[in-house]
Amino acid sequence: MQKNFSRFKTKNSPTSNITILFGCCDIGETNALLPIINTLIAENEYHIDLITKNPATELIKRNTNFIKSHEIDPNPTLIITGYSKDSEIQNYLLTNAKEKNIPIILIEDFPGNFIRYKQFLKQLDYLPTLICAFDQAGK
Repeated sequence: MQKNFSRFKTKNSPTSNITILFGCCDIGETNALLPIINTLIAENEYHIDLITKNPATELIKRNTNFIKSHEIDPNPTLIITGYSKDSEIQNYLLTNAKEKNIPIILIEDFPGNFIRYKQFLKQLDYLPTLICAFDQAGK
């Protein structure tokens, strides 16, 4: 795990052994992921881990009940992330997913941003399992 990433875990005790790892760097992708994260936390079924970098770290601290952690599950069941210009976290997550055969979902977080997103995807040697588009143009 990269040293410059912040790591978080939920405070709750979920009912299943499934761990979902989220990753985010910038405000746009964090805002896109927060409703998903908070819904899953409220359902209390899954272990939710998160890795972030600023400015996402501060937004997460203000809008979730995560606690800072030194350890996260090294073998999550599923990885969910967005796309950021600073794609260090996404690159780490995609590499981890490929090495461990973990399904990964990428969320496009900005309407009409598909051209930039498509360029990012062309650079990858491992494509996500699922891509969720923000708008019709992205589909």
